[in-house]
Amino acid sequence: MASKSFMIFTVTLQMKGIAQYLDATFPEFDTPIRLHVNGCPNQCGQQAIADIGLAGALVRRDGQMVDAFDVSISGGLGANAKFNRKIVLKVPGEQVQHTIANIVRSYLDKRLPDESFREYANRIDDDELKAYLQQAAAV
Repeated sequence: MASKSFMIFTVTLQMKGIAQYLDATFPEFDTPIRLHVNGCPNQCGQQAIADIGLAGALVRRDGQMVDAFDVSISGGLGANAKFNRKIVLKVPGEQVQHTIANIVRSYLDKRLPDESFREYANRIDDDELKAYLQQAAAV
């Protein structure tokens, strides 16, 4: 089992890569989205209250266990506080940035005027978002 320091380091590197990818993919994006990443099951990264939360997981690929993430949306504190809901399970680590980018694209394509990401995430149906993500992944 990895040490807590190693998990924090690994998650920090993963998050940095995701942030750089999203900045490059959406250079004009100016809507705040809280993205929390957690590499352990103890909620240290508070992914359950994030707009987009990533919880570390493992998945078997080609006979090897590889890092993966369960992706959740629509969490938050304050008015209408709630935990987010899982949308996609066990996305391999090297693909998670693309899944997040497709969630952001869905928001950009389907949002209402002046709608925040959290409002959008609370409004969109899980099946509709999953279908969008599957279609986007196939392209």
